[in-house]
Amino acid sequence: NISDGELLKILKNLASRIGMINTGNIQSLREINTKIRQFLEDQELSDILFVFDDVWIKEHYNHLSFAQKAISTSRYCYTGNSYDCVSVPVMKNLTIDEAVQVLQQRRCRDNQYVLLDNPMVNDVIDQCQGLPLAIATLGSLNLATDGDWKDVIQRITAPKFNSNLCDYPHNLFNTLEYSINQFNSMDRLLLRLLGVFKACHIPIGSVAALWGVNESRTSALLTDLNNKSLITFINGN
Repeated sequence: NISDGELLKILKNLASRIGMINTGNIQSLREINTKIRQFLEDQELSDILFVFDDVWIKEHYNHLSFAQKAISTSRYCYTGNSYDCVSVPVMKNLTIDEAVQVLQQRRCRDNQYVLLDNPMVNDVIDQCQGLPLAIATLGSLNLATDGDWKDVIQRITAPKFNSNLCDYPHNLFNTLEYSINQFNSMDRLLLRLLGVFKACHIPIGSVAALWGVNESRTSALLTDLNNKSLITFINGN
């Protein structure tokens, strides 16, 4: 869900990556679309396959027509695009059974039974509207009692916090905040410190140096944050 200005910036970056120069003076989406199309034709690069992921705004397709071959994903079913693009719909919601399976993956086998045929759990899933991130986040909290689940429902249905997620009217911010607050104050501080890094693969040694703790402690906390769907921690990065 990006603005025209943000799309223009993305397309300028794309243009630079495929070898175009002097894109800084381009001021409109129509112009960048035309320039990229012409460049691809001149360089005989029209066979490049472009993938446009999670397109929310139908009009943005009009500015992607430079791609002669393209695949797009969208949670909306758009028709009548200005170019021939294979469109793959993005799944909106998990079913109750699928959501329970996600919850079970985040719990040890001994206490998975609490999720089965539990009206309170089903109510939470319904309030989440099957949003996979919300379900995965809740699954890592090992909620057990009806009081735990009721507390989560109150948080999810609280007034939104600047949320503009597609087709999701509830408060994902509160869901994530609830997960973060399961950590002690020091671990929450260490989580916030991760904000200094760009979104890329970060060596565990760099995180350990930033946190001022050894790699064993770093790995343990990163694993816990990953299990709560707050970060992605894979193979030491």
